[in-house]
Amino acid sequence: MNSDRTAILPTAVATILWVVALIVASLLLPISPPAEGVWWWGVAAAGTITGALALPYFQRRARRIQE
Repeated sequence: MNSDRTAILPTAVATILWVVALIVASLLLPISPPAEGVWWWGVAAAGTITGALALPYFQRRARRIQE
C-alpha cells in the first residue's frame, strides 16, 4: 500500500478536528489577535485549509499510482 493511500484517513480525521476547532474558536475567541498569546482562530483556519487542500491531493495521487 502506498503512503498516499495510508495518509488519507489521518488527514481526514485531522481536518475534521481542525474544522471543529475553528468553529469553537469562532464562537469563543476573538478573531483579532490578543495582546499576548496565540491567535488560535488563525491556527485553526490554517489547519482547516491545509487539510482541505491535502485530502484531494492525496486522493488524486493514490488513484494515479493505482492505475
